Amino acid sequence: NRNKRSLVLDLKTDAGKDALLRLVKDADVLAYNVRPQAMQRLGLDYESIAAINPRIVYVGMFGFSQRGRYAPQAAFDDLIQAATGLPLAVSLGSGDIPRYLPITIADRSVGLYAFGVICAALYSQARTGKGQRVDVPMFETMVPYVMGDHLYGETFVPAKGDFGYPRLLSPERRPYRTKDGYVCCLIYHDHHWRTFLKVIGKPELYDTDPRFANITTRTAYITELYGMVSDEMIRRTTDEWRTLLKEADIPVFPMHTFESLLDDPHLDDIGFFTESDHPVVGRIREMAVPSEWH
Repeated sequence: NRNKRSLVLDLKTDAGKDALLRLVKDADVLAYNVRPQAMQRLGLDYESIAAINPRIVYVGMFGFSQRGRYAPQAAFDDLIQAATGLPLAVSLGSGDIPRYLPITIADRSVGLYAFGVICAALYSQARTGKGQRVDVPMFETMVPYVMGDHLYGETFVPAKGDFGYPRLLSPERRPYRTKDGYVCCLIYHDHHWRTFLKVIGKPELYDTDPRFANITTRTAYITELYGMVSDEMIRRTTDEWRTLLKEADIPVFPMHTFESLLDDPHLDDIGFFTESDHPVVGRIREMAVPSEWH
């Protein structure tokens, strides 16, 4: 909410509601993140708002589509993660019990999707002079995030395989332990694998080991291949691997800690983290907007 003016209104009071309606009269967009039923009870449903300002873009971010049986249910990030199977995907990949991702992925994804929706609706408003209601339900936004990768063989009717993309669910898909830390490298297509095998002194495997024949066989044996890579990575330091793999044109990056991320030299180059004095809480650290407009 940086670079915005904040205003706290109690919409259950006449004064608070009247203040909002005065703002709505000249607004381009009204966005909310409570259940539509709550907006209805407050007299702030789309029909009521559009009667005041027919040009308004009315965007709701809430749990579930209002066309299905889950419509009235409350939702938070953890609940939506569970509803879309994310904790199960984490457990399949780690061998551990189901766990939530340690970031508010659903909240953030819905906000980003709503941004695109609002831009499109404002474009329509500019061309037609008319507003509209747009719903951005969390559940329906996140299902494609999960099933876009893991519908997999069940994409076809009848199915041509099981659910789950093996490469993404492999328990060996993780940062590799080195002599002195962890490193990520993505050995993906034919050139990557051929080159990596040369780097580790085993170039003959690419032509003699059937697991490397093509992406289909590599996917089928991906856990074994990742395990082989893991066994090699522990033999050298992180910096040694960074040098070797960069020279081989294989994508590579060391694994940051939260602390080291603050000191990342690239982020320092572009001034990503800044500090300023807040009038209430004191010295604070902020992050830049990631988009760069030229």
